[in-house]
Amino acid sequence: MDEKIFVEIISNLQRKKESVSGAKKKDIESQLHQYERLQKFIEEMGYSSLQIGLFLLGFLIGEIGRKQYNSQNKTKPILKKINYQGMDKAKILRLVNDVLEKLDQYKILSYNEVIYAEMKKLLDKNWQSWNISNEEAVFFVLSGYAYATYRAILKGEIKSEETNDVNKEEENE
Repeated sequence: MDEKIFVEIISNLQRKKESVSGAKKKDIESQLHQYERLQKFIEEMGYSSLQIGLFLLGFLIGEIGRKQYNSQNKTKPILKKINYQGMDKAKILRLVNDVLEKLDQYKILSYNEVIYAEMKKLLDKNWQSWNISNEEAVFFVLSGYAYATYRAILKGEIKSEETNDVNKEEENE
Protein backbone atom coordinates (compact mmCIF):
# COMPACT_ATOMS: atom_id res chain seq x y z
CA MET A 1 0.00 0.00 0.00
CA ASP A 2 1.61 3.22 -1.07
CA GLU A 3 -1.34 5.58 -0.63
CA LYS A 4 0.08 8.87 0.61
CA ILE A 5 -2.94 11.02 1.25
CA PHE A 6 -1.62 13.96 3.24
CA VAL A 7 1.74 14.50 1.53
CA GLU A 8 0.77 17.75 -0.17
CA ILE A 9 -0.94 19.26 2.88
CA ILE A 10 1.96 18.22 5.14
CA SER A 11 4.43 19.82 2.74
CA ASN A 12 2.36 23.03 2.57
CA LEU A 13 2.04 23.23 6.36
CA GLN A 14 5.78 22.70 6.82
CA ARG A 15 6.50 25.62 4.47
CA LYS A 16 3.84 27.78 6.11
CA LYS A 17 5.22 27.00 9.59
CA GLU A 18 8.55 28.58 8.65
CA SER A 19 6.93 31.93 7.84
CA VAL A 20 4.77 32.43 10.96
CA SER A 21 5.30 32.71 14.70
CA GLY A 22 3.44 32.61 18.00
CA ALA A 23 -0.04 31.13 18.28
CA LYS A 24 -0.36 30.71 14.52
CA LYS A 25 2.81 28.62 14.42
CA LYS A 26 1.57 26.48 17.32
CA ASP A 27 -1.75 25.89 15.50
CA ILE A 28 0.07 24.86 12.32
CA GLU A 29 2.36 22.53 14.29
CA SER A 30 -0.70 20.90 15.86
CA GLN A 31 -2.35 20.37 12.46
CA LEU A 32 0.89 19.08 11.01
CA HIS A 33 1.28 16.61 13.86
CA GLN A 34 -2.29 15.33 13.38
CA TYR A 35 -1.82 14.71 9.64
CA GLU A 36 1.56 13.03 10.18
CA ARG A 37 0.09 10.71 12.85
CA LEU A 38 -2.86 9.84 10.62
CA GLN A 39 -0.56 9.18 7.65
CA LYS A 40 1.71 6.96 9.75
CA PHE A 41 -1.20 4.95 11.18
CA ILE A 42 -2.75 4.42 7.73
CA GLU A 43 0.61 3.29 6.33
CA GLU A 44 1.09 0.86 9.24
CA MET A 45 -2.35 -0.67 8.63
CA GLY A 46 -1.73 -1.16 4.91
CA TYR A 47 -5.26 -0.09 4.01
CA SER A 48 -6.46 0.09 0.40
CA SER A 49 -7.68 3.47 -0.84
CA LEU A 50 -11.34 2.46 -0.27
CA GLN A 51 -10.52 1.30 3.26
CA ILE A 52 -8.73 4.60 3.91
CA GLY A 53 -11.79 6.53 2.73
CA LEU A 54 -14.03 4.58 5.11
CA PHE A 55 -11.48 4.95 7.93
CA LEU A 56 -11.43 8.74 7.42
CA LEU A 57 -15.24 8.79 7.45
CA GLY A 58 -15.08 7.07 10.83
CA PHE A 59 -12.40 9.49 12.01
CA LEU A 60 -14.73 12.40 11.21
CA ILE A 61 -17.57 10.65 13.05
CA GLY A 62 -15.21 10.45 16.02
CA GLU A 63 -14.55 14.19 15.80
CA ILE A 64 -18.29 14.89 15.74
CA GLY A 65 -18.85 12.45 18.60
CA ARG A 66 -16.20 14.20 20.70
CA LYS A 67 -17.87 17.56 20.12
CA GLN A 68 -21.33 16.13 20.92
CA TYR A 69 -20.02 14.37 24.02
CA ASN A 70 -18.48 17.57 25.35
CA SER A 71 -21.59 19.67 24.66
CA GLN A 72 -24.62 17.37 25.02
CA ASN A 73 -24.93 15.57 28.33
CA LYS A 74 -22.11 13.14 27.57
CA THR A 75 -23.82 11.44 24.60
CA LYS A 76 -22.83 10.87 20.98
CA PRO A 77 -26.00 10.91 18.84
CA ILE A 78 -23.93 10.65 15.63
CA LEU A 79 -23.35 6.96 16.45
CA LYS A 80 -27.06 6.29 15.89
CA LYS A 81 -26.46 6.96 12.19
CA ILE A 82 -24.31 3.82 11.91
CA ASN A 83 -26.00 0.48 11.25
CA TYR A 84 -23.64 -1.90 13.02
CA GLN A 85 -24.96 -4.90 11.06
CA GLY A 86 -23.53 -3.44 7.85
CA MET A 87 -24.01 -0.52 5.46
CA ASP A 88 -24.24 -0.64 1.69
CA LYS A 89 -23.05 2.10 -0.67
CA ALA A 90 -26.33 4.00 -0.49
CA LYS A 91 -26.20 4.11 3.31
CA ILE A 92 -22.54 5.13 3.27
CA LEU A 93 -23.45 7.94 0.84
CA ARG A 94 -26.14 9.16 3.23
CA LEU A 95 -23.68 8.96 6.12
CA VAL A 96 -21.08 11.00 4.19
CA ASN A 97 -23.69 13.72 3.64
CA ASP A 98 -24.79 13.62 7.30
CA VAL A 99 -21.18 13.93 8.44
CA LEU A 100 -20.63 17.12 6.43
CA GLU A 101 -23.85 18.57 7.85
CA LYS A 102 -22.80 17.73 11.43
CA LEU A 103 -19.26 19.09 10.95
CA ASP A 104 -20.84 22.37 9.88
CA GLN A 105 -23.51 22.30 12.61
CA TYR A 106 -20.93 21.81 15.38
CA LYS A 107 -18.62 24.41 13.81
CA ILE A 108 -15.72 21.98 13.33
CA LEU A 109 -15.82 21.84 9.54
CA SER A 110 -12.92 24.27 9.08
CA TYR A 111 -10.69 22.05 11.25
CA ASN A 112 -11.67 18.93 9.32
CA GLU A 113 -12.18 20.09 5.72
CA VAL A 114 -8.92 18.59 4.47
CA ILE A 115 -9.76 15.22 5.98
CA TYR A 116 -13.31 15.40 4.62
CA ALA A 117 -11.97 16.26 1.15
CA GLU A 118 -9.46 13.38 1.22
CA MET A 119 -12.15 10.97 2.43
CA LYS A 120 -14.55 12.10 -0.28
CA LYS A 121 -11.88 11.86 -2.98
CA LEU A 122 -11.02 8.29 -1.98
CA LEU A 123 -14.65 7.17 -1.82
CA ASP A 124 -15.40 8.83 -5.18
CA LYS A 125 -12.36 7.15 -6.73
CA ASN A 126 -13.63 3.73 -5.63
CA TRP A 127 -17.37 4.28 -6.09
CA GLN A 128 -17.73 2.39 -9.38
CA SER A 129 -15.47 -0.47 -8.30
CA TRP A 130 -16.83 -0.84 -4.73
CA ASN A 131 -15.45 -4.21 -3.64
CA ILE A 132 -16.18 -4.39 0.05
CA SER A 133 -18.99 -6.09 1.97
CA ASN A 134 -21.50 -4.12 4.01
CA GLU A 135 -19.98 -5.51 7.21
CA GLU A 136 -16.44 -4.62 6.13
CA ALA A 137 -17.55 -1.08 5.33
CA VAL A 138 -18.77 -0.62 8.91
CA PHE A 139 -15.60 -2.28 10.24
CA PHE A 140 -13.39 0.34 8.58
CA VAL A 141 -15.69 3.21 9.58
CA LEU A 142 -15.50 2.00 13.19
CA SER A 143 -11.71 1.69 12.92
CA GLY A 144 -11.53 5.40 12.12
CA TYR A 145 -13.99 6.21 14.90
CA ALA A 146 -11.93 4.20 17.39
CA TYR A 147 -8.72 5.93 16.30
CA ALA A 148 -10.25 9.41 16.73
CA THR A 149 -11.77 8.53 20.10
CA TYR A 150 -8.51 7.02 21.35
CA ARG A 151 -6.61 10.17 20.31
CA ALA A 152 -9.19 12.34 22.14
CA ILE A 153 -8.82 10.23 25.29
CA LEU A 154 -5.02 10.48 25.13
CA LYS A 155 -5.24 14.26 24.72
CA GLY A 156 -7.59 14.48 27.71
CA GLU A 157 -10.51 15.72 25.64
CA ILE A 158 -12.53 12.73 26.83
CA LYS A 159 -11.69 11.01 30.09
CA SER A 160 -11.61 7.22 29.79
CA GLU A 161 -13.81 6.72 32.86
CA GLU A 162 -16.36 9.06 31.28
CA THR A 163 -16.18 6.95 28.13
CA ASN A 164 -16.90 3.85 30.22
CA ASP A 165 -19.96 5.63 31.70
CA VAL A 166 -21.25 6.39 28.19
CA ASN A 167 -20.78 2.76 27.17
CA LYS A 168 -22.75 1.58 30.23
CA GLU A 169 -25.58 4.02 29.42
CA GLU A 170 -25.71 2.80 25.81
CA GLU A 171 -25.80 -0.85 26.95
CA ASN A 172 -28.84 -0.10 29.11
CA GLU A 173 -30.81 1.33 26.15
